[in-house]
Amino acid sequence: PRKQPNMKHIIDQLAARFFGAAQICPADITAAKALGVDAVVCQRPDHEEPGQPSSEEVAQWCRRAGIDFIFLPVIPGQITPAHVAEFDRLTHGKQKLLGYCRTGTRAAILWAANEVAHGRLSAEEATAVVSASGRDIGAAKALLAAMQA
Repeated sequence: PRKQPNMKHIIDQLAARFFGAAQICPADITAAKALGVDAVVCQRPDHEEPGQPSSEEVAQWCRRAGIDFIFLPVIPGQITPAHVAEFDRLTHGKQKLLGYCRTGTRAAILWAANEVAHGRLSAEEATAVVSASGRDIGAAKALLAAMQA
């Protein structure tokens, strides 16, 4: 696992405008603000696992820090082009994003697929960026290829 209890949370910078993380806490919002993040994107459905903060709790942390909160829950392994289009619509105009989910993988995949859809990365480049962050791109390779087509 990427994050152990009682350890500092990891916020990875995958690109100039995108950071990925596993489940975040209030300290991560403070860190995100310091990094210039203006929107946090949650890919976790509420109640995915016991003890996770609700999307409303995280939204409150973000509001207190002056950061926008975007809730776009997706099921692992079931990200579709429609999710990518919604990610693009909801994040349009934002300067720096912090995407998170249980491990950070769904967040990274959605961002990467959107980059491919807009021609900013090839499917191969997107796969390399996500993989270099320690996340398993797995079944999302087909999504990235579809977004490039």
